[in-house]
Amino acid sequence: YCGSHCAVGVDCSGYLSRVWYLPLQVTTSALPTSPYTCPAALRSLDDLLAGDVLNRAGSHVRLFVGRDPSGTLTVLEASGRDWKVAPHAYQPSELLAYLPYRKRAIAGMFAVGERVLANDDGVDVRPCTDLGDAACAPLGQAALRQAGTIAAGPDERDGYLWWSIDWDGGPAGWTAQCLLTSGGAGERTEVSLEL
Repeated sequence: YCGSHCAVGVDCSGYLSRVWYLPLQVTTSALPTSPYTCPAALRSLDDLLAGDVLNRAGSHVRLFVGRDPSGTLTVLEASGRDWKVAPHAYQPSELLAYLPYRKRAIAGMFAVGERVLANDDGVDVRPCTDLGDAACAPLGQAALRQAGTIAAGPDERDGYLWWSIDWDGGPAGWTAQCLLTSGGAGERTEVSLEL
C-alpha cells in the first residue's frame, strides 16, 4: 500500500493469465475448473511439458519451463521471493503440494485421424463450415465418453481451438478442443474362433 501505483507488478495468476492469453485473470482457486483455461489435470510431474503449470489452489501458480538431467524443475513465477517474474529451480519433492495442469487450447495435442472422446456430458457439436458465422449454433451433442475421429482442424476461434469430429453414432461437426480427450477404440473388428 505504500508503493507507487506505477511500481505495482503482476501477481502469479496475473502472469499465468497473460502467458496463456486468457481474456481475464483467473485465480489459482478458479484455475482447475475455469472455462477460460479448460485445464487438463496431468497424472504427475513427470508429464509436464514447457507451458504447463504447477498450481496450488488458493496459494500460488508456477509456469513450467523444463527439467535438467538431474531432475531439477525450472519454472517461471511472479513471487515475493524477488518481487518480479523470474526463473527458479526446484526439486520435485519441493512441489508435492502443487498439481500439474495443461491448457487444452495449446496446439499440438491432437491431429487429423486421431481418435478422441468427449470429456463432458452434452458436448456441443457445431455443423458449420465457418465457425465465425453468427448462425453457427450447436446442432447436437456428444455424450460423455462418446468416441469419434478427428476429420479436420484445428480452427482457432474465440480463444479456443476447434476440431471437426465424426462422432460414432452421432452428429458430425466442430467441437472445442477443451471438451476432448485422447482415446476411443478404432474400428471394431469381429473375430470368430473355432475349436
